[in-house]
Amino acid sequence: MPITYQGRVTKINKRCNLFIKLSYFSLGLSGTAPLLAIVIGGMILSLSTIASLCVFGDLFLGKKIERTNIWKYRLTKYFLYWMGISLLSSFFGLVFFSFIDEQFAFTPLKFIPKILLYLLMLYLLSKQEKSEFRISWLIKGVMFGVWLNIIWSICDAALFYTSGESLTNTLFISYIKAAHIRYDSASLIYGAYIRSSGLNTDPANIGFFTAIGAAYAMISRKFWLILLCVLSALSAVSFVGLVGILLVILYELLFGKSIKHRALFITLGSVLIVGGFLLFKYSNAPTISLVRDAVELKAQSKADGDESTELRTKFITKFPDAIKHLPLSPLIGTGYYTAVYAYYQEGITYNGVYSGKNIPTEMENCYVEYFFDFGLIGLIFFCIFYFNAMRIYQNLSYRINSFENRSIFAIMIGSIISFCFYHYTLYSVVMFTDIAAIVHLRNSFTTTH
Repeated sequence: MPITYQGRVTKINKRCNLFIKLSYFSLGLSGTAPLLAIVIGGMILSLSTIASLCVFGDLFLGKKIERTNIWKYRLTKYFLYWMGISLLSSFFGLVFFSFIDEQFAFTPLKFIPKILLYLLMLYLLSKQEKSEFRISWLIKGVMFGVWLNIIWSICDAALFYTSGESLTNTLFISYIKAAHIRYDSASLIYGAYIRSSGLNTDPANIGFFTAIGAAYAMISRKFWLILLCVLSALSAVSFVGLVGILLVILYELLFGKSIKHRALFITLGSVLIVGGFLLFKYSNAPTISLVRDAVELKAQSKADGDESTELRTKFITKFPDAIKHLPLSPLIGTGYYTAVYAYYQEGITYNGVYSGKNIPTEMENCYVEYFFDFGLIGLIFFCIFYFNAMRIYQNLSYRINSFENRSIFAIMIGSIISFCFYHYTLYSVVMFTDIAAIVHLRNSFTTTH
């Protein structure tokens, strides 16, 4: 039976929709899993690169709407102000450091093209006829990547403690060597112990994922997922991950809309804290004993002079002195990844484990980093954007209980908590979510009015 014209159109539309789904899902996933890449002759072709090309191809060729009201929302304006100040600071830093220190002059240049691409992505997405469809699959990709990393890190640690092999280091050895990852391993191994990195190059990133996962578990009332987050944090020996999970529970207790669940949250939190402590402290199970020894080894290394903890303290205590080294004023910064310049002038360096030299080090706090990178004005717009986004999506997640609303809100909770301990960690995940939040907001308001 011959295929009719309408049948051909339907078939083409199905293939186009499948292409869109895979492209946006892969882009979201790639932000959480940089190890997903193809290595050819020492060259790395990442999933992120492939997905980005597909997504921008779709955005340029997709059917557009004539007008978009996305720009009238204050959330959009705050985001654009934040991005505008960040670009202005970066160009200022480029000029300033060209005469002072070329090492810092070229640092912002790495980020300026990325920011311009994120802004272009926001503009093109807002003009798409089926923007909600695309946003949905982008967020699904991010959340799939979050849980994939959580589960992968648990499996990686379990395999190591049972067979002595790291799943991550074994499967992605070609990428690790091609990218020259530190110590030639993604998951760090200390004798009989492991810090699993999931599908990332740094075990510290697991703390970001467990905070997001715990937030999603609390919002969706799937409390058993918190157990996976705790196990993942232990697999990565991530103090930040464990603290982040507790802070997420505390956030829900203090600001959660559903008051009737607070007693349950208090009970859950108490059981997790007390039960987890007793299990961790006194259990003789082989796996728990190994993890306990690994945590104690890490704690001892800090006590013996691990610079990470000392540096975190100095970034706070030396803050008033570092401000004096801002070249223009505290109102504007010097661009992406240049915050360390002010501290470098105060003699705060990192005795490079990899280079063996005293080099400037990034601060482990996004809020402090943003102050020096974008100035007080940039930090204010950054905080205003997140304050408004959190308020809006907290209401939406309870009023319209959709996967997208819950996920965006969970990623934002995980982000504002992780910002206290990280700098630019998995920046693409944060930016994808911010863009999705802005575009999705238009569709949510259109639906509810």
